[in-house]
Amino acid sequence: MKSAFDLSLIPAIDKRYQQLIKRTQQLPPRGSRPLTVSGRVAGWITARATQVLSEVPGVEISAEAVHITNTAAPCLSLNKVLENVARVLNEGGCVRGWRNELLDVMGEGQRLGVIERAAL
Repeated sequence: MKSAFDLSLIPAIDKRYQQLIKRTQQLPPRGSRPLTVSGRVAGWITARATQVLSEVPGVEISAEAVHITNTAAPCLSLNKVLENVARVLNEGGCVRGWRNELLDVMGEGQRLGVIERAAL
């Protein structure tokens, strides 16, 4: 019985896999801190973005991490806080190519809200 998979492709597939795996295991930029959204780990934030967001309602900066939540600004929904975060990052020069496209914010496998795609 002939295999449906061409075994001669294995070296090329393995080489490409090795290239891609390096990209998925990149460390965050130097000076970055963990980012939480509504108490859930959602990624990393650069030192520059942390500085730009220092006065944004709903953003709390500690020595260990940056936290985005609407508990400090209960009159704002989490999505409104995220909208403000994206806007301030854009105004602060931390965003390239604003798209007017919302992307889900995921934390620990849970959908937490939405934010402008370019702000990620």
